[in-house]
Amino acid sequence: MEWYFAGPLIGLIFLAITYFGKSFGVSSVFQNLCEIEPKKGNAWKQSFEKHQWRYLFILGMMLGAALIAQVDPNTQSLFPENINWNSLDQWQNWLILAVGGFLVGFGARYAGGCTSGHAITGLSSLQLPSLIAVIGFFAGGLFIVHIIYPILF
Repeated sequence: MEWYFAGPLIGLIFLAITYFGKSFGVSSVFQNLCEIEPKKGNAWKQSFEKHQWRYLFILGMMLGAALIAQVDPNTQSLFPENINWNSLDQWQNWLILAVGGFLVGFGARYAGGCTSGHAITGLSSLQLPSLIAVIGFFAGGLFIVHIIYPILF
């Protein structure tokens, strides 16, 4: 999808979510899922009722991505050919994926939100903590890509 189409759509979504008193971002969905206590009989139902919009938001993102992948022939495949699936047979790569996933999740919770939450909601509402978080996200990404990645691969 082209930027000149996707950007205004994200802006409209932001306005709609703000109108309904919500904040854009999904990292707290995983926190909500982890807080469900299986010993309580209707814990899932209570969590869904309390955070229904977040679960539907994630479902909508996945369905929207699948739909645009089917409709727009220029969209990359959901499973790009440039991924080396054979590399997943090495335990070191699984370790890198696990550590990376942990760091992303930890960072999102520690920063008080994910990249989309800070970059879209936080920056558009002129919040200094979001600006600091986004600068940190970019600096960390640049450090990994230009310093760590060449060392490891």
